Amino acid sequence: MTTFRRGARPAVASGDLEAFAALYDRHAGRVYALARHLCPTGELAEQVTRDVFLAVWERPERADRPGASADWLVVLTRALSARAADQDGRPA
Repeated sequence: MTTFRRGARPAVASGDLEAFAALYDRHAGRVYALARHLCPTGELAEQVTRDVFLAVWERPERADRPGASADWLVVLTRALSARAADQDGRPA
């Protein structure tokens, strides 16, 4: 589990693969469940889940703020689910 210490460089932002894996393990199920609720197909929900964690990998500093990572993941999941449903042409 990633811990947060005042003054310490955030673990995910520093490229710590174990911290990223812990973040994924902790939140992937909820991200997928939300995406599946919002997307018309399971395939799109899986794609959204991958895209959410790719965004975390690309902007890891957002994932290391205590209390903010879960909120950010929800916002990302909602936005990417809406975009995926739009591109798919089926209503969410």
